[in-house]
Amino acid sequence: MENLLKVPVDYYAITDFEGFKNIIDILGGVQIDVEKRMYYHTDYDDINLHKGLQTLDGKGALDYVRFRHDALGDITRTERQQKFMKAVMEKMLEPESIAKLPELLPAVMQAGQTDLTASKIILLAKDFSSVNMSTDVQTQTLPGSFLNMGGVSYWGVDQEKLNALMPVYFDGAATSAPTGTTADSEEAPAQ
Repeated sequence: MENLLKVPVDYYAITDFEGFKNIIDILGGVQIDVEKRMYYHTDYDDINLHKGLQTLDGKGALDYVRFRHDALGDITRTERQQKFMKAVMEKMLEPESIAKLPELLPAVMQAGQTDLTASKIILLAKDFSSVNMSTDVQTQTLPGSFLNMGGVSYWGVDQEKLNALMPVYFDGAATSAPTGTTADSEEAPAQ
Protein backbone atom coordinates (compact mmCIF):
# COMPACT_ATOMS: atom_id res chain seq x y z
CA MET A 1 0.00 0.00 0.00
CA GLU A 2 2.84 2.39 0.77
CA ASN A 3 4.32 1.77 -2.68
CA LEU A 4 0.96 2.20 -4.43
CA LEU A 5 -0.25 5.27 -2.51
CA LYS A 6 3.15 6.85 -1.77
CA VAL A 7 2.11 7.53 1.84
CA PRO A 8 3.35 5.84 5.01
CA VAL A 9 1.12 3.23 6.63
CA ASP A 10 1.52 3.60 10.39
CA TYR A 11 -0.11 0.35 11.50
CA TYR A 12 -1.61 -2.74 9.95
CA ALA A 13 -3.82 -5.67 10.89
CA ILE A 14 -4.33 -8.78 8.77
CA THR A 15 -6.84 -11.44 9.65
CA ASP A 16 -7.89 -14.78 8.23
CA PHE A 17 -11.48 -15.93 7.75
CA GLU A 18 -11.70 -17.75 11.08
CA GLY A 19 -10.34 -14.75 12.99
CA PHE A 20 -12.80 -12.46 11.21
CA LYS A 21 -15.77 -14.69 12.09
CA ASN A 22 -14.61 -14.99 15.72
CA ILE A 23 -14.36 -11.21 16.16
CA ILE A 24 -17.85 -10.67 14.73
CA ASP A 25 -19.29 -13.43 16.95
CA ILE A 26 -17.69 -11.91 20.09
CA LEU A 27 -19.29 -8.58 19.16
CA GLY A 28 -22.65 -10.34 19.05
CA GLY A 29 -23.00 -9.88 15.30
CA VAL A 30 -23.20 -6.73 13.20
CA GLN A 31 -26.38 -5.16 11.89
CA ILE A 32 -26.31 -4.54 8.14
CA ASP A 33 -28.91 -3.85 5.46
CA VAL A 34 -28.25 -6.56 2.88
CA GLU A 35 -28.89 -4.88 -0.47
CA LYS A 36 -30.16 -7.90 -2.39
CA ARG A 37 -30.62 -11.65 -2.25
CA MET A 38 -27.17 -13.25 -2.18
CA TYR A 39 -27.05 -16.92 -3.02
CA TYR A 40 -24.12 -18.95 -4.27
CA HIS A 41 -23.42 -22.66 -3.95
CA THR A 42 -20.22 -24.62 -4.52
CA ASP A 43 -18.97 -27.99 -3.33
CA TYR A 44 -17.06 -26.31 -0.50
CA ASP A 45 -19.19 -23.30 0.46
CA ASP A 46 -22.69 -21.84 0.47
CA ILE A 47 -23.64 -18.18 0.64
CA ASN A 48 -27.32 -17.75 1.43
CA LEU A 49 -28.37 -14.26 2.55
CA HIS A 50 -31.75 -12.61 2.13
CA LYS A 51 -32.34 -8.94 1.37
CA GLY A 52 -33.09 -6.62 4.28
CA LEU A 53 -31.89 -5.30 7.62
CA GLN A 54 -30.46 -8.07 9.80
CA THR A 55 -27.77 -8.89 12.33
CA LEU A 56 -25.12 -11.07 10.75
CA ASP A 57 -23.09 -13.52 12.82
CA GLY A 58 -19.50 -14.34 11.92
CA LYS A 59 -20.32 -16.71 9.05
CA GLY A 60 -23.06 -14.46 7.66
CA ALA A 61 -20.74 -11.46 7.84
CA LEU A 62 -17.99 -13.34 6.02
CA ASP A 63 -20.48 -14.42 3.35
CA TYR A 64 -21.64 -10.81 2.96
CA VAL A 65 -18.16 -9.38 2.44
CA ARG A 66 -17.03 -12.26 0.19
CA PHE A 67 -20.02 -12.39 -2.19
CA ARG A 68 -18.78 -11.43 -5.63
CA HIS A 69 -21.59 -12.09 -8.10
CA ASP A 70 -22.49 -8.50 -8.94
CA ALA A 71 -22.68 -6.57 -12.21
CA LEU A 72 -19.49 -4.71 -11.27
CA GLY A 73 -17.74 -7.69 -9.66
CA ASP A 74 -15.05 -6.69 -7.20
CA ILE A 75 -15.99 -2.99 -7.27
CA THR A 76 -19.39 -3.75 -5.71
CA ARG A 77 -17.81 -6.26 -3.32
CA THR A 78 -15.30 -3.63 -2.18
CA GLU A 79 -18.10 -1.10 -1.62
CA ARG A 80 -19.92 -3.74 0.46
CA GLN A 81 -16.75 -4.39 2.48
CA GLN A 82 -16.33 -0.66 3.14
CA LYS A 83 -19.95 -0.42 4.28
CA PHE A 84 -19.49 -3.43 6.54
CA MET A 85 -16.26 -2.10 8.10
CA LYS A 86 -18.04 1.15 9.00
CA ALA A 87 -20.80 -0.91 10.64
CA VAL A 88 -18.17 -2.90 12.58
CA MET A 89 -16.50 0.29 13.80
CA GLU A 90 -19.86 1.69 14.90
CA LYS A 91 -20.62 -1.58 16.70
CA MET A 92 -17.25 -1.54 18.47
CA LEU A 93 -18.01 1.92 19.85
CA GLU A 94 -21.26 0.84 21.49
CA PRO A 95 -21.12 0.59 25.31
CA GLU A 96 -21.96 -3.15 25.18
CA SER A 97 -18.98 -3.78 22.90
CA ILE A 98 -16.61 -1.73 25.04
CA ALA A 99 -17.62 -3.95 27.96
CA LYS A 100 -16.46 -6.94 25.86
CA LEU A 101 -12.90 -5.56 25.47
CA PRO A 102 -11.36 -8.12 27.86
CA GLU A 103 -12.68 -10.90 25.60
CA LEU A 104 -12.36 -9.02 22.31
CA LEU A 105 -8.78 -7.77 22.64
CA PRO A 106 -7.14 -11.22 22.89
CA ALA A 107 -9.30 -12.40 19.97
CA VAL A 108 -8.15 -9.45 17.85
CA MET A 109 -4.52 -10.11 18.79
CA GLN A 110 -4.84 -13.81 17.90
CA ALA A 111 -6.96 -13.34 14.76
CA GLY A 112 -4.00 -12.71 12.49
CA GLN A 113 -1.01 -10.42 12.32
CA THR A 114 -0.63 -6.84 13.45
CA ASP A 115 2.08 -4.42 14.51
CA LEU A 116 -0.35 -2.87 17.03
CA THR A 117 0.15 -3.59 20.70
CA ALA A 118 -2.82 -4.24 22.96
CA SER A 119 -2.30 -0.86 24.64
CA LYS A 120 -2.20 0.91 21.24
CA ILE A 121 -5.48 -0.77 20.23
CA ILE A 122 -7.09 0.54 23.44
CA LEU A 123 -5.76 4.05 22.76
CA LEU A 124 -7.05 3.95 19.16
CA ALA A 125 -10.44 2.75 20.38
CA LYS A 126 -10.53 5.68 22.79
CA ASP A 127 -9.62 8.09 19.96
CA PHE A 128 -12.32 6.62 17.73
CA SER A 129 -15.02 7.08 20.38
CA SER A 130 -15.67 10.62 19.12
CA VAL A 131 -15.68 9.70 15.41
CA ASN A 132 -18.95 9.84 13.49
CA MET A 133 -18.69 6.98 10.99
CA SER A 134 -21.20 8.48 8.56
CA THR A 135 -19.54 11.91 8.31
CA ASP A 136 -15.94 11.56 9.53
CA VAL A 137 -14.89 8.43 7.64
CA GLN A 138 -14.55 8.57 3.86
CA THR A 139 -13.99 5.66 1.49
CA GLN A 140 -12.87 5.82 -2.13
CA THR A 141 -12.36 3.57 -5.11
CA LEU A 142 -9.04 4.23 -6.77
CA PRO A 143 -9.24 5.39 -10.40
CA GLY A 144 -8.73 2.61 -12.89
CA SER A 145 -10.42 0.01 -15.02
CA PHE A 146 -11.24 -3.68 -15.15
CA LEU A 147 -8.49 -6.02 -16.30
CA ASN A 148 -8.80 -9.68 -17.13
CA MET A 149 -5.61 -11.71 -16.89
CA GLY A 150 -5.82 -15.43 -17.52
CA GLY A 151 -9.57 -15.45 -16.87
CA VAL A 152 -9.17 -13.70 -13.49
CA SER A 153 -10.73 -10.29 -12.91
CA TYR A 154 -8.60 -7.46 -11.50
CA TRP A 155 -9.05 -3.77 -10.89
CA GLY A 156 -6.10 -2.04 -12.51
CA VAL A 157 -5.20 1.23 -10.81
CA ASP A 158 -4.37 4.14 -13.11
CA GLN A 159 -1.23 5.35 -11.31
CA GLU A 160 -1.10 8.72 -13.10
CA LYS A 161 -4.69 9.60 -12.12
CA LEU A 162 -4.11 8.26 -8.62
CA ASN A 163 -1.03 10.47 -8.16
CA ALA A 164 -3.06 13.51 -9.21
CA LEU A 165 -5.89 12.63 -6.79
CA MET A 166 -3.82 11.80 -3.69
CA PRO A 167 -3.85 15.37 -2.35
CA VAL A 168 -7.66 15.39 -2.74
CA TYR A 169 -8.01 12.03 -0.99
CA PHE A 170 -5.87 13.04 1.97
CA ASP A 171 -7.10 16.58 2.57
CA GLY A 172 -10.63 15.30 3.23
CA ALA A 173 -12.20 17.00 0.22
CA ALA A 174 -13.09 13.86 -1.75
CA THR A 175 -16.67 12.75 -1.11
CA SER A 176 -17.57 10.66 -4.15
CA ALA A 177 -16.01 8.37 -6.72
CA PRO A 178 -13.14 10.18 -8.43
CA THR A 179 -13.24 11.07 -12.09
CA GLY A 180 -11.38 8.60 -14.21
CA THR A 181 -13.01 5.57 -12.61
CA THR A 182 -14.52 3.50 -15.37
CA ALA A 183 -16.46 1.07 -13.21
CA ASP A 184 -19.78 2.73 -13.93
CA SER A 185 -19.37 2.62 -17.70
CA GLU A 186 -17.91 -0.83 -18.32
CA GLU A 187 -19.34 -4.25 -17.85
CA ALA A 188 -17.61 -6.42 -15.29
CA PRO A 189 -15.59 -9.29 -16.67
CA ALA A 190 -16.63 -12.81 -15.83
CA GLN A 191 -15.81 -13.77 -12.25
